[in-house]
Amino acid sequence: MGLSQASSVACDDRTTDIGVYTGHLKIDGIVHEFSVRLCKLDKEGYQIHGNDGGLADGSNFKSLKSSYVPVSSIVSGAFAALAHDYYNEFHKALEGTSGYRTQSYQTYLSKTNSGAAAVGNSKHEAGLAIDITTGCNLGIKPGECGTQMDRWLTQHVGGYGTTPGGYGLTRPVSNEAWHVQMSVREIRY
Repeated sequence: MGLSQASSVACDDRTTDIGVYTGHLKIDGIVHEFSVRLCKLDKEGYQIHGNDGGLADGSNFKSLKSSYVPVSSIVSGAFAALAHDYYNEFHKALEGTSGYRTQSYQTYLSKTNSGAAAVGNSKHEAGLAIDITTGCNLGIKPGECGTQMDRWLTQHVGGYGTTPGGYGLTRPVSNEAWHVQMSVREIRY
């Protein structure tokens, strides 16, 4: 599936459809703009708490709305399953900081946080990533932090959403133990 068809994919039944928004992602050196259907991970037993990524107020990022993390419909089922298994094991919702991010919010982050990706380079802008609260500091590799959440993600993340097409969840950012995103063999526009 190409990202240009992302808005036509329905949200997983365990999530809430919040509408179609604009996504951005650099593919082959070009930042593409496309429509993405966003889904909130807000249903009991499938929740991931976090901020709204700039959806409520695209200019005041010091007071992001606390909410349930929005993600692309493409990965809503994988993240809902991850959240549900965590809930079943620990009897509480996953905590995160962000999922989907507007382009203006990603611009703000890249200007105010030296570790943030430049606009178009973050899978957050396509709703394909969530930052899960792990208790790990920047610079710590996934699986090396030692917190309960880091250990749990290391043991479980790889088993969600994997399909013959290569879609699945992974923790590919070597210095961000909190970052979980969709991994694909090839992202097409």
